[in-house]
Amino acid sequence: MTLTKESFLFFNCLIFLCEADKALADGLHTCGVRTCHILGFMMAQKGGHEGLRFIKKDLYNYFSNGAKARRENGDAIAALCYFQSKADNEPMFYSKFTIDNGRLQNLFWSDGTSRFDFECFGDVLAFDTTYKRNRYNKPFVIFSGLNHHGETTIFGCALISDETTETYKWLLNTLSDAMFKKHPRVVVTDGDGAMREAIRVEFPNAFHRLCSWHLHQNTIQNVKSPKFVEEFNSLMYADYFPEKFETECKRITDDCDVSNHKWVKKVYEMKTMWASAYMRDKFVCGIRTTSRCEVKEYRHNELLSDFNSLYYEPVLTNALEGIEIDASKVFTRNKFREVKKRIEGAGALNVIERTELGNNVMLKMNRFCNPNLNISVRLDKVENIFSCDCSLFEREGIPCSH
Repeated sequence: MTLTKESFLFFNCLIFLCEADKALADGLHTCGVRTCHILGFMMAQKGGHEGLRFIKKDLYNYFSNGAKARRENGDAIAALCYFQSKADNEPMFYSKFTIDNGRLQNLFWSDGTSRFDFECFGDVLAFDTTYKRNRYNKPFVIFSGLNHHGETTIFGCALISDETTETYKWLLNTLSDAMFKKHPRVVVTDGDGAMREAIRVEFPNAFHRLCSWHLHQNTIQNVKSPKFVEEFNSLMYADYFPEKFETECKRITDDCDVSNHKWVKKVYEMKTMWASAYMRDKFVCGIRTTSRCEVKEYRHNELLSDFNSLYYEPVLTNALEGIEIDASKVFTRNKFREVKKRIEGAGALNVIERTELGNNVMLKMNRFCNPNLNISVRLDKVENIFSCDCSLFEREGIPCSH
Protein backbone atom coordinates (compact mmCIF):
# COMPACT_ATOMS: atom_id res chain seq x y z
CA MET A 1 0.00 0.00 0.00
CA THR A 2 1.29 3.46 -0.93
CA LEU A 3 1.24 6.01 1.90
CA THR A 4 0.01 9.27 0.40
CA LYS A 5 0.49 12.71 1.95
CA GLU A 6 -3.16 12.73 2.99
CA SER A 7 -2.82 9.29 4.65
CA PHE A 8 0.35 10.44 6.43
CA LEU A 9 -1.45 13.50 7.79
CA PHE A 10 -4.40 11.33 8.93
CA PHE A 11 -2.22 8.84 10.82
CA ASN A 12 -0.08 11.64 12.16
CA CYS A 13 -3.20 13.22 13.69
CA LEU A 14 -3.84 10.04 15.69
CA ILE A 15 -0.79 10.80 17.86
CA PHE A 16 -1.95 12.73 20.96
CA LEU A 17 -0.34 15.70 22.67
CA CYS A 18 3.25 15.26 23.81
CA GLU A 19 4.43 16.60 27.19
CA ALA A 20 5.78 19.81 25.61
CA ASP A 21 2.44 20.44 23.87
CA LYS A 22 0.58 19.82 27.12
CA ALA A 23 2.81 22.24 29.05
CA LEU A 24 2.31 24.98 26.46
CA ALA A 25 -1.44 24.37 26.25
CA ASP A 26 -1.80 24.40 30.06
CA GLY A 27 0.15 27.64 30.33
CA LEU A 28 -2.04 29.42 27.78
CA HIS A 29 -5.21 27.93 29.26
CA THR A 30 -4.26 29.15 32.74
CA CYS A 31 -3.88 32.67 31.34
CA GLY A 32 -7.45 32.52 30.06
CA VAL A 33 -6.73 31.92 26.39
CA ARG A 34 -9.64 30.15 24.67
CA THR A 35 -9.07 26.63 23.32
CA CYS A 36 -9.63 27.64 19.68
CA HIS A 37 -7.03 30.41 20.01
CA ILE A 38 -4.57 28.01 21.70
CA LEU A 39 -4.95 25.68 18.74
CA GLY A 40 -4.33 28.52 16.29
CA PHE A 41 -1.23 29.70 18.18
CA MET A 42 0.27 26.22 18.31
CA MET A 43 -0.56 25.64 14.65
CA ALA A 44 1.26 28.85 13.71
CA GLN A 45 4.29 27.78 15.73
CA LYS A 46 4.37 24.37 14.07
CA GLY A 47 3.89 25.67 10.53
CA GLY A 48 0.29 24.51 10.00
CA HIS A 49 -1.70 21.29 10.51
CA GLU A 50 1.17 19.18 9.19
CA GLY A 51 3.36 20.18 12.12
CA LEU A 52 0.82 19.29 14.78
CA ARG A 53 0.78 15.75 16.14
CA PHE A 54 -2.85 16.04 17.22
CA ILE A 55 -6.19 17.28 15.95
CA LYS A 56 -8.62 19.86 17.30
CA LYS A 57 -10.72 17.21 19.08
CA ASP A 58 -7.65 15.91 20.95
CA LEU A 59 -7.00 19.35 22.43
CA TYR A 60 -10.60 19.80 23.51
CA ASN A 61 -10.64 16.28 25.02
CA TYR A 62 -7.42 17.02 26.89
CA PHE A 63 -8.89 20.08 28.57
CA SER A 64 -12.22 18.32 29.20
CA ASN A 65 -10.59 15.28 30.85
CA GLY A 66 -8.35 17.53 32.90
CA ALA A 67 -11.34 19.49 34.17
CA LYS A 68 -13.15 16.26 35.06
CA ALA A 69 -10.11 14.98 36.97
CA ARG A 70 -9.83 18.28 38.83
CA ARG A 71 -13.53 18.15 39.70
CA GLU A 72 -13.26 14.59 40.99
CA ASN A 73 -10.10 15.33 42.95
CA GLY A 74 -11.72 18.49 44.23
CA ASP A 75 -14.78 16.53 45.36
CA ALA A 76 -12.56 13.97 47.08
CA ILE A 77 -10.64 16.71 48.90
CA ALA A 78 -13.89 18.45 49.82
CA ALA A 79 -15.30 15.20 51.24
CA LEU A 80 -12.18 14.54 53.31
CA CYS A 81 -12.15 18.12 54.58
CA TYR A 82 -15.83 17.80 55.52
CA PHE A 83 -15.15 14.59 57.44
CA GLN A 84 -12.23 16.25 59.20
CA SER A 85 -14.45 19.14 60.27
CA LYS A 86 -17.06 16.62 61.49
CA ALA A 87 -14.40 14.86 63.54
CA ASP A 88 -13.25 18.18 65.01
CA ASN A 89 -16.79 18.96 66.19
CA GLU A 90 -17.94 15.43 66.99
CA PRO A 91 -15.34 13.27 68.80
CA MET A 92 -17.27 10.05 68.01
CA PHE A 93 -17.27 10.65 64.24
CA TYR A 94 -15.21 7.99 62.43
CA SER A 95 -13.92 7.88 58.86
CA LYS A 96 -11.25 5.95 57.02
CA PHE A 97 -10.07 5.97 53.40
CA THR A 98 -7.51 4.48 51.04
CA ILE A 99 -5.60 6.17 48.21
CA ASP A 100 -4.04 4.52 45.16
CA ASN A 101 -1.82 6.45 42.75
CA GLY A 102 -2.98 9.71 44.25
CA ARG A 103 -6.67 8.92 43.77
CA LEU A 104 -9.26 8.26 46.47
CA GLN A 105 -10.28 4.59 46.27
CA ASN A 106 -12.37 3.59 49.30
CA LEU A 107 -14.13 5.79 51.84
CA PHE A 108 -16.04 4.70 54.97
CA TRP A 109 -17.78 6.87 57.56
CA SER A 110 -19.98 6.53 60.64
CA ASP A 111 -21.08 9.19 63.12
CA GLY A 112 -21.49 8.94 66.87
CA THR A 113 -25.19 8.08 66.75
CA SER A 114 -24.56 5.23 64.30
CA ARG A 115 -21.74 3.81 66.40
CA PHE A 116 -23.88 3.93 69.54
CA ASP A 117 -26.74 2.26 67.65
CA PHE A 118 -24.42 -0.54 66.54
CA GLU A 119 -23.42 -1.17 70.14
CA CYS A 120 -27.13 -1.59 71.00
CA PHE A 121 -28.57 -3.13 67.84
CA GLY A 122 -25.62 -4.46 65.83
CA ASP A 123 -26.19 -8.17 66.46
CA VAL A 124 -27.91 -8.40 63.07
CA LEU A 125 -26.31 -6.48 60.19
CA ALA A 126 -27.80 -5.85 56.74
CA PHE A 127 -25.01 -5.39 54.17
CA ASP A 128 -26.61 -3.51 51.27
CA THR A 129 -24.75 -2.89 47.99
CA THR A 130 -27.83 -2.60 45.77
CA TYR A 131 -27.26 1.12 45.19
CA LYS A 132 -24.43 0.03 42.85
CA ARG A 133 -22.64 2.81 41.01
CA ASN A 134 -22.84 6.55 41.58
CA ARG A 135 -21.60 9.45 39.42
CA TYR A 136 -17.98 8.50 40.24
CA ASN A 137 -18.56 4.90 39.14
CA LYS A 138 -18.13 3.63 42.70
CA PRO A 139 -20.53 1.23 44.49
CA PHE A 140 -22.31 2.80 47.46
CA VAL A 141 -22.67 0.57 50.53
CA ILE A 142 -25.03 0.96 53.50
CA PHE A 143 -24.79 -1.01 56.74
CA SER A 144 -28.10 -1.06 58.59
CA GLY A 145 -30.17 -2.94 61.16
CA LEU A 146 -33.34 -2.68 63.25
CA ASN A 147 -33.64 -0.67 66.46
CA HIS A 148 -35.83 -1.24 69.55
CA HIS A 149 -38.87 0.10 67.65
CA GLY A 150 -38.39 -2.40 64.84
CA GLU A 151 -37.38 0.48 62.53
CA THR A 152 -34.35 0.72 60.26
CA THR A 153 -31.25 2.30 61.77
CA ILE A 154 -28.02 3.16 59.94
CA PHE A 155 -24.64 1.93 61.21
CA GLY A 156 -22.33 3.25 58.50
CA CYS A 157 -21.87 4.06 54.81
CA ALA A 158 -19.08 3.64 52.27
CA LEU A 159 -17.98 4.35 48.73
CA ILE A 160 -15.76 1.54 47.45
CA SER A 161 -13.63 1.16 44.33
CA ASP A 162 -14.87 -2.29 43.32
CA GLU A 163 -16.73 -5.38 44.53
CA THR A 164 -13.82 -7.76 45.07
CA THR A 165 -13.12 -9.92 48.11
CA GLU A 166 -10.12 -7.79 49.10
CA THR A 167 -12.15 -4.58 49.03
CA TYR A 168 -14.97 -6.15 51.04
CA LYS A 169 -12.43 -7.46 53.57
CA TRP A 170 -11.04 -3.94 53.98
CA LEU A 171 -14.57 -2.61 54.40
CA LEU A 172 -15.62 -5.15 57.05
CA ASN A 173 -12.33 -4.73 58.90
CA THR A 174 -12.88 -0.97 58.91
CA LEU A 175 -16.44 -1.46 60.18
CA SER A 176 -15.06 -3.61 62.99
CA ASP A 177 -12.56 -0.88 63.94
CA ALA A 178 -15.31 1.75 63.91
CA MET A 179 -17.52 -0.37 66.15
CA PHE A 180 -14.83 -1.08 68.78
CA LYS A 181 -14.25 -4.63 67.47
CA LYS A 182 -17.84 -5.72 68.05
CA HIS A 183 -18.89 -8.28 65.42
CA PRO A 184 -22.46 -9.05 64.34
CA ARG A 185 -23.98 -12.44 65.00
CA VAL A 186 -25.90 -12.45 61.72
CA VAL A 187 -25.06 -10.73 58.40
CA VAL A 188 -27.73 -10.42 55.70
CA THR A 189 -26.48 -9.97 52.11
CA ASP A 190 -27.56 -10.49 48.50
CA GLY A 191 -25.38 -13.63 48.28
CA ASP A 192 -22.43 -12.21 46.33
CA GLY A 193 -19.55 -14.71 46.38
CA ALA A 194 -16.83 -12.13 47.10
CA MET A 195 -18.91 -10.72 49.93
CA ARG A 196 -19.47 -14.19 51.37
CA GLU A 197 -15.74 -14.92 51.44
CA ALA A 198 -14.99 -11.56 53.09
CA ILE A 199 -17.58 -12.27 55.81
CA ARG A 200 -16.08 -15.71 56.39
CA VAL A 201 -12.63 -14.16 56.96
CA GLU A 202 -13.51 -10.98 58.89
CA PHE A 203 -16.58 -12.20 60.84
CA PRO A 204 -15.84 -15.94 61.19
CA ASN A 205 -18.45 -16.51 63.91
CA ALA A 206 -21.30 -14.68 62.15
CA PHE A 207 -24.18 -16.53 60.55
CA HIS A 208 -24.62 -15.48 56.89
CA ARG A 209 -28.25 -15.09 55.82
CA LEU A 210 -29.31 -14.57 52.21
CA CYS A 211 -31.60 -11.64 51.43
CA SER A 212 -35.10 -13.00 50.76
CA TRP A 213 -35.92 -10.27 48.23
CA HIS A 214 -32.84 -10.99 46.12
CA LEU A 215 -33.47 -14.73 46.31
CA HIS A 216 -37.05 -14.19 45.14
CA GLN A 217 -35.84 -12.10 42.18
CA ASN A 218 -33.25 -14.74 41.27
CA THR A 219 -35.96 -17.40 41.40
CA ILE A 220 -38.05 -15.46 38.89
CA GLN A 221 -35.04 -15.06 36.57
CA ASN A 222 -33.78 -18.63 36.75
CA VAL A 223 -36.94 -20.74 36.96
CA LYS A 224 -39.63 -19.91 34.41
CA SER A 225 -42.45 -21.44 36.43
CA PRO A 226 -44.89 -19.06 38.18
CA LYS A 227 -46.19 -21.95 40.27
CA PHE A 228 -42.71 -22.80 41.56
CA VAL A 229 -41.93 -19.13 42.30
CA GLU A 230 -45.09 -18.86 44.41
CA GLU A 231 -44.54 -22.16 46.22
CA PHE A 232 -40.84 -21.45 46.79
CA ASN A 233 -41.64 -18.06 48.28
CA SER A 234 -44.02 -19.68 50.78
CA LEU A 235 -41.44 -22.35 51.58
CA MET A 236 -38.81 -19.70 52.28
CA TYR A 237 -40.91 -17.95 54.94
CA ALA A 238 -42.86 -20.92 56.36
CA ASP A 239 -42.36 -21.60 60.06
CA TYR A 240 -41.69 -25.31 59.55
CA PHE A 241 -39.55 -27.71 61.46
CA PRO A 242 -36.73 -29.11 59.26
CA GLU A 243 -38.53 -32.44 58.71
CA LYS A 244 -41.65 -30.67 57.43
CA PHE A 245 -39.50 -28.40 55.27
CA GLU A 246 -37.82 -31.34 53.56
CA THR A 247 -41.19 -32.99 52.86
CA GLU A 248 -42.66 -29.80 51.41
CA CYS A 249 -39.51 -29.03 49.41
CA LYS A 250 -39.63 -32.43 47.72
CA ARG A 251 -43.34 -32.08 47.00
CA ILE A 252 -42.86 -28.65 45.40
CA THR A 253 -39.89 -29.62 43.23
CA ASP A 254 -41.65 -32.82 42.08
CA ASP A 255 -44.95 -31.09 41.34
CA CYS A 256 -43.20 -28.32 39.38
CA ASP A 257 -40.84 -30.79 37.65
CA VAL A 258 -37.68 -28.93 38.67
CA SER A 259 -35.98 -31.63 40.76
CA ASN A 260 -33.02 -31.73 38.37
CA HIS A 261 -32.91 -28.01 37.64
CA LYS A 262 -29.28 -26.85 38.14
CA TRP A 263 -30.15 -23.57 39.86
CA VAL A 264 -32.77 -25.17 42.12
CA LYS A 265 -30.28 -27.83 43.23
CA LYS A 266 -27.65 -25.18 43.95
CA VAL A 267 -30.08 -23.11 46.04
CA TYR A 268 -31.25 -26.19 47.92
CA GLU A 269 -27.64 -26.84 48.98
CA MET A 270 -27.65 -23.39 50.63
CA LYS A 271 -31.00 -23.94 52.41
CA THR A 272 -29.57 -23.22 55.86
CA MET A 273 -28.84 -19.66 54.69
CA TRP A 274 -32.40 -18.78 53.56
CA ALA A 275 -35.00 -21.23 54.92
CA SER A 276 -36.72 -20.12 58.14
CA ALA A 277 -36.95 -23.81 59.09
CA TYR A 278 -33.16 -23.91 59.54
CA MET A 279 -32.91 -20.60 61.39
CA ARG A 280 -35.21 -21.34 64.30
CA ASP A 281 -32.33 -21.00 66.77
CA LYS A 282 -30.83 -17.86 65.15
CA PHE A 283 -31.60 -14.38 66.44
CA VAL A 284 -32.31 -12.55 63.16
CA CYS A 285 -34.42 -9.73 64.66
CA GLY A 286 -36.98 -10.09 61.88
CA ILE A 287 -34.50 -8.92 59.22
CA ARG A 288 -35.01 -10.86 56.02
CA THR A 289 -33.78 -8.39 53.42
CA THR A 290 -31.09 -5.80 52.90
CA SER A 291 -32.79 -2.39 52.99
CA ARG A 292 -32.66 0.93 51.15
CA CYS A 293 -32.33 3.83 53.48
CA GLU A 294 -32.66 7.58 53.84
CA VAL A 295 -30.65 8.37 56.98
CA LYS A 296 -32.33 11.61 58.04
CA GLU A 297 -35.82 10.18 57.54
CA TYR A 298 -35.13 7.12 59.67
CA ARG A 299 -33.58 9.14 62.48
CA HIS A 300 -36.62 11.42 62.48
CA ASN A 301 -38.86 8.34 62.71
CA GLU A 302 -36.85 7.06 65.68
CA LEU A 303 -37.28 10.35 67.55
CA LEU A 304 -41.05 10.21 67.03
CA SER A 305 -41.18 6.58 68.15
CA ASP A 306 -39.12 7.37 71.24
CA PHE A 307 -41.51 10.19 72.12
CA ASN A 308 -44.59 7.99 71.65
CA SER A 309 -43.08 5.22 73.78
CA LEU A 310 -42.23 7.59 76.61
CA TYR A 311 -45.34 9.78 76.78
CA TYR A 312 -48.29 7.80 75.40
CA GLU A 313 -50.10 5.08 77.33
CA PRO A 314 -51.48 2.19 75.24
CA VAL A 315 -55.18 1.34 75.29
CA LEU A 316 -55.64 -2.05 76.97
CA THR A 317 -58.09 -4.29 75.12
CA ASN A 318 -57.17 -7.78 76.26
CA ALA A 319 -58.79 -10.06 78.81
CA LEU A 320 -55.28 -10.91 80.10
CA GLU A 321 -54.96 -7.38 81.46
CA GLY A 322 -52.10 -8.07 83.89
CA ILE A 323 -49.89 -9.56 81.19
CA GLU A 324 -50.79 -6.75 78.78
CA ILE A 325 -49.91 -4.03 81.33
CA ASP A 326 -46.54 -5.65 82.11
CA ALA A 327 -45.72 -6.02 78.42
CA SER A 328 -46.58 -2.35 77.76
CA LYS A 329 -43.95 -1.34 80.33
CA VAL A 330 -41.21 -3.55 78.88
CA PHE A 331 -41.58 -3.04 75.11
CA THR A 332 -41.60 0.09 72.94
CA ARG A 333 -44.97 1.00 71.42
CA ASN A 334 -44.19 -0.54 68.03
CA LYS A 335 -42.99 -3.79 69.55
CA PHE A 336 -45.85 -3.83 72.05
CA ARG A 337 -48.33 -3.99 69.15
CA GLU A 338 -46.68 -7.22 68.03
CA VAL A 339 -46.62 -8.65 71.56
CA LYS A 340 -50.28 -7.72 71.97
CA LYS A 341 -51.19 -9.93 69.00
CA ARG A 342 -49.42 -12.83 70.70
CA ILE A 343 -51.30 -12.21 73.95
CA GLU A 344 -54.59 -12.23 72.04
CA GLY A 345 -53.51 -15.45 70.28
CA ALA A 346 -53.20 -17.24 73.61
CA GLY A 347 -57.00 -17.43 73.77
CA ALA A 348 -57.06 -19.80 70.79
CA LEU A 349 -54.73 -22.38 72.38
CA ASN A 350 -55.79 -25.72 73.83
CA VAL A 351 -53.61 -27.53 76.38
CA ILE A 352 -53.86 -31.20 75.48
CA GLU A 353 -51.18 -32.66 77.75
CA ARG A 354 -49.30 -31.67 80.90
CA THR A 355 -46.42 -33.57 82.47
CA GLU A 356 -44.25 -32.64 85.45
CA LEU A 357 -40.91 -34.18 86.38
CA GLY A 358 -39.11 -32.66 89.35
CA ASN A 359 -38.70 -28.95 88.68
CA ASN A 360 -39.52 -29.27 84.98
CA VAL A 361 -43.01 -28.84 83.56
CA MET A 362 -43.94 -29.63 79.96
CA LEU A 363 -47.13 -28.51 78.25
CA LYS A 364 -48.24 -29.77 74.87
CA MET A 365 -50.81 -27.62 73.10
CA ASN A 366 -52.43 -26.96 69.73
CA ARG A 367 -54.37 -24.11 68.24
CA PHE A 368 -58.11 -23.98 67.72
CA CYS A 369 -58.96 -25.07 64.15
CA ASN A 370 -55.44 -26.50 63.73
CA PRO A 371 -55.37 -29.59 65.97
CA ASN A 372 -52.69 -31.40 63.94
CA LEU A 373 -49.89 -28.97 64.83
CA ASN A 374 -48.67 -29.65 68.37
CA ILE A 375 -46.31 -27.28 70.16
CA SER A 376 -44.40 -28.11 73.33
CA VAL A 377 -43.55 -25.53 76.00
CA ARG A 378 -41.07 -26.29 78.78
CA LEU A 379 -40.68 -24.54 82.14
CA ASP A 380 -37.75 -24.84 84.53
CA LYS A 381 -39.28 -23.74 87.84
CA VAL A 382 -35.89 -23.31 89.54
CA GLU A 383 -34.28 -21.15 86.85
CA ASN A 384 -37.68 -19.67 85.88
CA ILE A 385 -36.88 -20.23 82.18
CA PHE A 386 -39.46 -20.92 79.48
CA SER A 387 -38.66 -22.47 76.10
CA CYS A 388 -40.97 -23.20 73.20
CA ASP A 389 -40.72 -25.27 70.03
CA CYS A 390 -41.68 -22.31 67.85
CA SER A 391 -38.50 -20.42 68.96
CA LEU A 392 -40.07 -17.04 68.16
CA PHE A 393 -38.43 -15.36 71.15
CA GLU A 394 -35.00 -16.72 70.21
CA ARG A 395 -35.39 -15.52 66.57
CA GLU A 396 -37.06 -12.12 67.02
CA GLY A 397 -37.09 -11.25 70.72
CA ILE A 398 -40.91 -11.40 70.83
CA PRO A 399 -42.62 -13.77 73.30
CA CYS A 400 -44.91 -16.17 71.50
CA SER A 401 -48.56 -16.87 72.37
CA HIS A 402 -47.63 -20.35 73.59
